[in-house]
Amino acid sequence: MAELTIVGLGPGDPDLLTLEARRALIEADTLILRTERHGVADGLRAEGIRFTTLDPLYEGANDFEEIEEACAKAVRKALKTGDVTYGVPGQGILSDGSVQQLLRSRIRVRILPGISPADLALTAAGRESAHAADGLTQIPASLISSAALNPRLPLIVTELDDPYQAGEAKLILQSVYGDDASGIYISPERARRLPLALLDRQKDIDHRCVYYLPGRDEKARMDFTDLLGIMETLRVRCPWDRKQSHESLRRYLLEEAYEAVDAIDRDDPQSLAEELGDVLYQVVFHAVIASGMGDFDILDITDSICRKMISRHPAVFSGKGDPDSDNENWEANKARAHGDGSALESASRIAKALPALMRAQKLAKYLPGEKLDIPEMDDRAAGDWLLAAAYALREQGIDAESALREACERQVGR
Repeated sequence: MAELTIVGLGPGDPDLLTLEARRALIEADTLILRTERHGVADGLRAEGIRFTTLDPLYEGANDFEEIEEACAKAVRKALKTGDVTYGVPGQGILSDGSVQQLLRSRIRVRILPGISPADLALTAAGRESAHAADGLTQIPASLISSAALNPRLPLIVTELDDPYQAGEAKLILQSVYGDDASGIYISPERARRLPLALLDRQKDIDHRCVYYLPGRDEKARMDFTDLLGIMETLRVRCPWDRKQSHESLRRYLLEEAYEAVDAIDRDDPQSLAEELGDVLYQVVFHAVIASGMGDFDILDITDSICRKMISRHPAVFSGKGDPDSDNENWEANKARAHGDGSALESASRIAKALPALMRAQKLAKYLPGEKLDIPEMDDRAAGDWLLAAAYALREQGIDAESALREACERQVGR
């Protein structure tokens, strides 16, 4: 069986190759480099060492996953004729998706790791990197949008590629590390301190460039993890928070939801952000209370809603069928998930805590009932009609909300 030797080419300087890696490149029967856009490729060419590259595969690919798959396929094909040495930028294992695919194949593999961009960045950072090993994160710029970033931990961004890619990464990093964040920019030529705001303006930027950001003591923006920590602290140290229960917080959950709706009606985005924060705080408050009682925690809540949304949108998440059908079949999917076999079972699941009029209209979707013979009317006329009914009931000493709530209970019980 042919053997594949994977060589980490390091950050770009041929002098940074390990002796074993250099020997493997020189003695290779078949040498394939992932790209010739690397300093080692220039060095090999100068020494007359023959190699092929996979750069042409980049032209026909739509995304990075497709490129990595194509590179792995090309290497596997070459292995059919004998041993292959495959040189990839950086460290050689963690930094390259095509290598990950090859490692999952049933082939003989020998790995010669190179110096990673992280090593070079930490060396350039000097004293600032003294504690960087604690929680250091390394991620390619192309994946930064989906990463869970913690600004208290140091970060190394690799494969900046071009100004556009660097600009996208910069905007995300500024939202986490702050507009005033500053780090160290490492190119094949040199390392230099650089404000984050200028990251995408570097003329020498390419896939070999790396950006190092030290951790910060304070976050530019707090996130969900901070909210959980604050709530847990209050639950322990604040006398008022400590004595609250699901029942005592019931009214606050309703109030905060109504205030959020009011902000929507006023078309006030700033107030809406604040009010939604209050609603979220109530959710976290109930989660912390339940966790202390051993009932459920915040992960049970997020797991439940994620699974529910996926199950209610089978066409969207399976990629099969018409996504519009998910909306059309929403109630059917909901009833199936709850095991409802009849309209009465679906009606019985409508929350009793809803405002009575809202509950009555929801019940009307499932259960037949008596209807008044009234003329057709628009929203304004209907509102006036309901308001007049409320006035008339008040004059008779009847609480309209309670009366309608009791009528809804009778309707479900019939």
